[in-house]
Amino acid sequence: MTAVPDRFLAAIGVACLILGGVAVDAERAGSALSDHGGYARFMRRSKAQRQDGTLRAAAPGQPTAVGARAGEPPAAALWGPLGYLLAVVGTASVVALLYWSRSAVEICSIVLYLLALSTVRLSVKAVFVGYDYKYPLAVSAVHFVAAAAAAFGALLHRQKFQGRPVPVPSLNEFLFTILPIAVCFATCIGVGNKVLDLCSVALTEILMATQPLMSIPIVVMLGMPFDMRLLWPTSLVVAGCIVCSLGDVRFSGLGLALAILSNVLRAAKASLQQKMLTSDQRDRFDPCALLAWMSLPSAVLMVLWSAAAEGLAPVLRLVNDPGSRLSVVLAVLLSSVPATILNLSQLFVVAGLGAVGSQIVGQLKIALTILGGVALLSERVSPIQTVGFVAVLVGTFVYSRWDQASKAEAALGGRQQKEPLRG
Repeated sequence: MTAVPDRFLAAIGVACLILGGVAVDAERAGSALSDHGGYARFMRRSKAQRQDGTLRAAAPGQPTAVGARAGEPPAAALWGPLGYLLAVVGTASVVALLYWSRSAVEICSIVLYLLALSTVRLSVKAVFVGYDYKYPLAVSAVHFVAAAAAAFGALLHRQKFQGRPVPVPSLNEFLFTILPIAVCFATCIGVGNKVLDLCSVALTEILMATQPLMSIPIVVMLGMPFDMRLLWPTSLVVAGCIVCSLGDVRFSGLGLALAILSNVLRAAKASLQQKMLTSDQRDRFDPCALLAWMSLPSAVLMVLWSAAAEGLAPVLRLVNDPGSRLSVVLAVLLSSVPATILNLSQLFVVAGLGAVGSQIVGQLKIALTILGGVALLSERVSPIQTVGFVAVLVGTFVYSRWDQASKAEAALGGRQQKEPLRG
């Protein structure tokens, strides 16, 4: 895996922690940590609090504090960020134990990936719910623009101070690798947003849990190696996530079809990223360079999609409400920070663990979901959730060990083939 400076890892880790704490403390977005039924319970709890007057009133366009009671001391507001921090520390400890045999850089990349994965949910939910700016395509377009700006800025900085030129893809590389990645990326986000309107959260999470299984045939079709023995721990992780996601399974035929399409697109995106980051092109395109070039067409596609589906509503919302304009813009820009970190850290994880391995890691968000639900919402973990949680951890541990052993065997076999015959 490409080496990452320790200061860089520390900086983006602190950024995620700060943004996550702010998002949790800002409004009801803390409930996004518990998508598996916790959000509905939280909304019922909030409704009851509004009825008995225990939930603070907020000015229009301003966020509403979570569980705050009138006259409570300011120290009580620290519980949200503190609970989030405790959930993060618990998840990081679980990841470190599961991937103890990996390098420190790989472990840090995995932790940052999960941290950004949860933080971006919080920050985006803060924009949608806390600031009533419900334009997901427009927000996603801003995220892509921010990712492109940050990645190209890093490449230009590297060129100036390290003398490494900014890699420019050939027409063939752009049309047949980078553009398909961008199309899959932008489309799966837009389709995924529509799925949430048509299907229940439980069904969406169940279908998302099958992503690792969908990635395997795509990886094989692209000619990349995959040890079929890893199918067993992969299936265990998927089964564990499905068990943890059981709930009100509501869906429509269109929603189910779009959910499957979204999963296939995500699997294709990760597989194409693996191919580019592990092939001969890896010397030119590291994760930062790939993020820069794939974010440009993704931003263009998402802007066009937003214009077609949402029209001028995202802009008019800001123009017609000057009182909350600045706070909404800042909230959207802040949400782009963990989104950029998520996209970059995901590429580092793909480069080190592969497409299937990165999606196995992504399923560990269930750990942050459960720990966050306990810490933030005082939820109780049901016995069936405990079984699913343990299955995810065991499957991830076995996958990591078997995958590492498989790669070691492949590397040893390659060295033996290169050794000259002695006689």
